[in-house]
Amino acid sequence: MDGFKKALVLSLMLQILETKCSTVKTKVLILGGGAAGVGFASKLQEKGHTDFLILEAQSYIGGRIKDIKFGSLTIQEGANWIHGIGKDNSMYQLKQKYGLNATTDNYTDFVVRDLSGNLVPEAQATYNKLRKKIDELYNLVEDMQKKKELDIPVKTAFEIVGWRAKSPMERALDYYVNDFENEAPPKQFSAWSSGFTGGGTDELVTDQRGYAYVLREEAKSFQNKIHLKTVVKKISYNDKKVTVETSNGTKYEADYAYVTFSTGVLASSNVAFSPALPNWKMKAIYMLPMNHYTKIFLKFPTKFWDSNRYILIANENRGHYVHFMNLDRPGLFEGQKLLIATVTDVESERVEKLSDNQVKNEIYNVLRKVYPAASQPSAIFLSRWSLDNTTYGAYSSPVIGSDKYSYINLRAPVNKTLWFGGEAATDVDSFGYAHTAYTFGGKQADELLSCVKDSSKCPVYKPRGQSNTTGSSTKSMPSAILVFILLIFRFCF
Repeated sequence: MDGFKKALVLSLMLQILETKCSTVKTKVLILGGGAAGVGFASKLQEKGHTDFLILEAQSYIGGRIKDIKFGSLTIQEGANWIHGIGKDNSMYQLKQKYGLNATTDNYTDFVVRDLSGNLVPEAQATYNKLRKKIDELYNLVEDMQKKKELDIPVKTAFEIVGWRAKSPMERALDYYVNDFENEAPPKQFSAWSSGFTGGGTDELVTDQRGYAYVLREEAKSFQNKIHLKTVVKKISYNDKKVTVETSNGTKYEADYAYVTFSTGVLASSNVAFSPALPNWKMKAIYMLPMNHYTKIFLKFPTKFWDSNRYILIANENRGHYVHFMNLDRPGLFEGQKLLIATVTDVESERVEKLSDNQVKNEIYNVLRKVYPAASQPSAIFLSRWSLDNTTYGAYSSPVIGSDKYSYINLRAPVNKTLWFGGEAATDVDSFGYAHTAYTFGGKQADELLSCVKDSSKCPVYKPRGQSNTTGSSTKSMPSAILVFILLIFRFCF
């Protein structure tokens, strides 16, 4: 090898070595380019603080707001709805700003059929009764909280107010209002955190640019600060700085880091923390675990189903292909012969491990009992978030016993340098939603900027029962002083 070639090879080797072993320094590291990460970065940019970087493991930004191609259509693998439409909803504001196409959902437009294909005529009256029981449940929970009683399962709360799903039709409706919303059955979901299908006005995104289009547009002004395909493996932190090591060997160092990983990732061993996260933080993570929600897009050669928005099948096996959404409607994907089947919780885990053909066959075997003219799906796509090692689930699902402190402690910084965000790190009323992840990201960016200016304004962990998470840390009183005070009280009073 001549001298020039040797020099070229050596130069390339040095460049590779420098890339693999270099340390990139910045003021703020944002770990995760989902709604929370983009919301956080947007606020920093808006306030003129541009010394930040976003590290994203995937090849795209948006996180669980992910659009994909299904034939000629763009569909949503993850978040599909803008929930709780209103002027204060950040995603609705972005939808208006960028002209995103979306259609108002109608959860009362449903039909229930049994496995023989018969319509269940009493389903609507039963649903109306269930809606009234939901109002009673909310009143019960409010009363229990005022009395400082312990959390209970949603199922128990329903039983107290007189709702018990016994028949296949009742179980189908119970699944519709509970599991379809919460991705967990009512027996294992916190009544304190409960929400139900049809509780507000929602819009289904159908825009062919994709739901994540609004985040991509918001991120254009800091596109050069986003490092895609960058997998975080270790986070080391103290009260001065945070160091992040990635799978490609590059290290990043910052004064602050904003961690937006799902609670599924935080609870796993995928990312090592040094030192280990404190017990109070881990408790919050485990109280707000990820659960499973699978959307199965199905295209058929012909349309053979009802024209209603939702089709519920009164199946003896709760959650086994009970819930279908009709996309072949005006304002959706009319003429495309599409259905979405939804499965959740353990059924979701089971289904996501099957092959596409196995899922197609299972669904066909259910549909042909209900609709004799049913055909095999000609195409299928299903989300598999439970198997994705950057999420390990669809969204957070608070366990029984979780409360507002679970959320406060999840988003509370550790050592003032390591901050936490994401759809779970919001609050008891709005966890799991894209718009609150984005909104809280912006709020936490404001909190960080206040913290940088004045350390006394940095949020800190507060023991259960204290009213807020802002203020200086209070050190424990030395034991000798406590002993002295006790002696004074003993001998002087």
